[in-house]
Amino acid sequence: MINYLANETLLKSFIKTKKEVIQMEINFADPKLDRMDPEKRQRILDLLVKEQVRYAYETTEFYKNQFDSIGLKPEEVGSVKDLREKLPILTKEKIISLGTYGLLPNRYKDVLHKSQRGLSLDSGIYKLFFTTGTTGESINGFYTKRDWEECTDPVARAVDYISPLDYNIMFNGFHMGHIAGQGFLEFYKAGIIVISRYFRADDKMALQQIKDYGCNAIAAPPHSPTKGGSIEDLVHADTENRIGDNIKTVFHAGFPMKDDLKEVLKELGVKNMCSIYASMETAFIAAECANGGLHLFYGPNLPEVIDLKSGEHVTDGERGRIIVTALHRQASQFIRYDLGDEVTFIDEPCKC
Repeated sequence: MINYLANETLLKSFIKTKKEVIQMEINFADPKLDRMDPEKRQRILDLLVKEQVRYAYETTEFYKNQFDSIGLKPEEVGSVKDLREKLPILTKEKIISLGTYGLLPNRYKDVLHKSQRGLSLDSGIYKLFFTTGTTGESINGFYTKRDWEECTDPVARAVDYISPLDYNIMFNGFHMGHIAGQGFLEFYKAGIIVISRYFRADDKMALQQIKDYGCNAIAAPPHSPTKGGSIEDLVHADTENRIGDNIKTVFHAGFPMKDDLKEVLKELGVKNMCSIYASMETAFIAAECANGGLHLFYGPNLPEVIDLKSGEHVTDGERGRIIVTALHRQASQFIRYDLGDEVTFIDEPCKC
């Protein structure tokens, strides 16, 4: 059984099989998770799903009511397969109807109305992010310190294929109130020094920062609906060729980068362009590989690609909706959450 309230980064768990007890040590920052035998990874995911469902049922009013209403017991969900077959998809509309604290375990509802001084530093509420999207209604995600550490551990996997010489000092152009701004600060886990954009700095000032600190990587939105702040805006403002002189790697998130901007960056000498796919609710989900496409980060999250009409997981080459379950999560409980994005699922080994 996984201790969801323990003060530990490394998870030590046991799976009982017919022949033996297998001890697993899981480090969500370890690139080996992306390269291990699929059957072994599946056993890890099955255990994490089993314990997350148990924890959600025992601690969170919404999930207890949901399970009881359909006559489902938490012990009946012991694998990813069970999760897909027995639990409904969680929609944004449902989350909005639950209110601000609807997906929080009861213990956190209590401390938010009183005090969390009795909790350990790792198990108390540490960060909160929210978004209104297109509805105008707020959706939020609460993280404990341990939740946040584990959800952002995959950044080390995201840069695993890039030469360390191409990304040792990063300019972080995301707003610090946005989860991407906070998330890219965590790239120190990959050995990167992160320089955050000055408060209210315009694009000229940002380019001066890049020069002053010798940044050779940028993290920023690729484009911006309002003028200023994006990679595209920095390129347009770069009359002194500071990007061409310094930047070798570009990380971007929020939405896809247009092909014409990619071509401009290549002409400027940028070697690596990596798209990071993340959400406010579950943090890092996938990252672009140099060989094309995005690698799903199994571990702190369980991504599925579902045909919403049939409810089945799509097969290789098919398109579907991405559904995410946050695993080993103490605070907000997102189980089979529909992010609203469509992707094409490719189930084959990557060259990397």
